[in-house]
Amino acid sequence: MYRLFFNGLKLYFTAYFNAFKFNKKRENPFSFKRVLFLTLFFPPFIVLQIIHYLGFILDDIFYSKYKDQSCNKILFIIGIPRSGTTFIHRTISELQTSTTFSTWEAIFAPAICEKKCLNLLNKIDTIVGRPINKVLNFFIRLFGDDFHNVHSVTLDAPEEDYLTLLPIGACLITLFAFPNSPELRNLTHFQSMSRPDKTAILAFYKKNIQRHLYGKNESILFLSKNAAFCTWLPELKTLFPKAKFILSIRDPKTAIPSQLNALKSARKLFGTDPNGTLTMEIIRQSFEQSYSSILNFLKSTPKGICALIQQEQLREEPERILKEALNQVTVTTSNQVVIPKTKSTHPTSKKNTSILQDPIDPNLTNIYQSITDLDSTFND
Repeated sequence: MYRLFFNGLKLYFTAYFNAFKFNKKRENPFSFKRVLFLTLFFPPFIVLQIIHYLGFILDDIFYSKYKDQSCNKILFIIGIPRSGTTFIHRTISELQTSTTFSTWEAIFAPAICEKKCLNLLNKIDTIVGRPINKVLNFFIRLFGDDFHNVHSVTLDAPEEDYLTLLPIGACLITLFAFPNSPELRNLTHFQSMSRPDKTAILAFYKKNIQRHLYGKNESILFLSKNAAFCTWLPELKTLFPKAKFILSIRDPKTAIPSQLNALKSARKLFGTDPNGTLTMEIIRQSFEQSYSSILNFLKSTPKGICALIQQEQLREEPERILKEALNQVTVTTSNQVVIPKTKSTHPTSKKNTSILQDPIDPNLTNIYQSITDLDSTFND
């Protein structure tokens, strides 16, 4: 764990100091927002990660039994970005028999002792009128507005647990803050990383799940939603042999431009890649790797363990498609799956998503077609 921590700090500081380098070919100019991010936002972010690691150390001292927590009931919701994973995750998370990370827990309290401290602070805050909660929600709205195109961000909302990998520098979102970092680029293709690094990251991730489940009923279903985990699929299946998977895909002709459009506000927040050229390169590469990983996983995984959802079908019949997927992976629910009537759900959005002016790589289109062809037999 300590090696991961120091490697994460090294990665962050290397990317940070490289961001200040001056050269004629500079792709991330020093705009006001870039300077603001590097000087005011990033240093407190590093301090927060250090606090998390102190919390992990205290967990190992005072709550070491969390390591014995069973991880036998896990449902991974993994898919192409902008393919409905948020909708699927937040809908299933309404079930009383499930649990998942919230935004506040993933970002501010991945350690057990941090959760206990913040829960106590929240009780006190509630008694005095919730001033701290109001201030935090103000800042979440202030900075979270830049991510609302990706999905709505609030403190209590179900969130992607890859955010718990921030302390070790293994969370993909940081790539868009430092798009020139080769180490962060490796996160788009997990298979390209060395075996020791993958093993260490996966062990850390499993501990984060165990920390979340600590003290909860062992029969509860843990939900993990991550659009960035497509290339993690084989390792996740090995690490969690009893886990189930719901995979979500979308036609790359609409998925890629939708993702690029969603990331415009994030680029503005981080003050990076004003022309979007680096982001487009990253997205194209990561999408091809993600589609390939999904195809290979489907070929090697029984349908009782894995279900495939096509975003286009989910948008038309969300309740039927979602129930069929849950039944396919034999996830039993004690109460009805209710489709939320909110505008934050991607599948019900009928926004016109323009096709990229540059043609989609034929190889990517072929991979997507292979997945849809496989789906016609996979779900029979």
